[in-house]
Amino acid sequence: MKQVKKRNYKKNKRKDKKKNSGFFTVLLITFVGIILISSFFAFTHDFFNIKTINITGIKYLQEDDVIKKSNIIGENIFLTSKKSIEKNLIKENLLDFKIEKKYPNTVNIEIVENTIIACIKNDDNYSYIDGLGKISNKTIENIKNIPEINGVDANLLKNNDASIFDDKNIKIIFKNINESNINIEKYDLSDINDIVLYGDDSIKYIIGNTNKLEEKMKLLKDLVEQISTDDINAYIINVSNIDKPLVKTQ
Repeated sequence: MKQVKKRNYKKNKRKDKKKNSGFFTVLLITFVGIILISSFFAFTHDFFNIKTINITGIKYLQEDDVIKKSNIIGENIFLTSKKSIEKNLIKENLLDFKIEKKYPNTVNIEIVENTIIACIKNDDNYSYIDGLGKISNKTIENIKNIPEINGVDANLLKNNDASIFDDKNIKIIFKNINESNINIEKYDLSDINDIVLYGDDSIKYIIGNTNKLEEKMKLLKDLVEQISTDDINAYIINVSNIDKPLVKTQ
């Protein structure tokens, strides 16, 4: 009798294993089926086609033009890669852009335009310098509100691939000016040991030589913000000696 009970126990155990195995098989098939159906729905249904593109950061470009160049309206948001959008936008005059998908059918694009940051005198004309520091062969007639640079190597005008930012000192100056609220009307870089910038109302910013240039530019930024806050009528800010900065007032 004991042997019969033992055999029945083993038989029942095998039946339980088969039941469990069958249950998990059905569960797995159901799970895979749900994934396949969901994927098919996500990749083919109009609900997930891109309907809205939000553009931020525009100053000069036309929003409709950027949306058109992105070439993604009506495309499936899951099948549209950020790289494909970048490939379309890279043709535009942009310095940088950030792309964010907002499901189910919206894409946000934040752009930084490659605008004119300065101009350089070329004989009797002015050539513009873009946000990458490259000097255009094209000339501009109206230089109002565009700061002029003196002292840049004229040979750069002959090289389309050259950038004024190849000079690390110039790059530091523009980087700090760009990060501050300082408006510059003119950059005088003709003497690398006596760098002078001219701001609003021809206020003179004396930088001096390139030693500790980054610290000087940060100090200049702080001083400009301070005199603006305190409503001080200054006409010279001298940071050539960072230990003894000088502010001359009228």
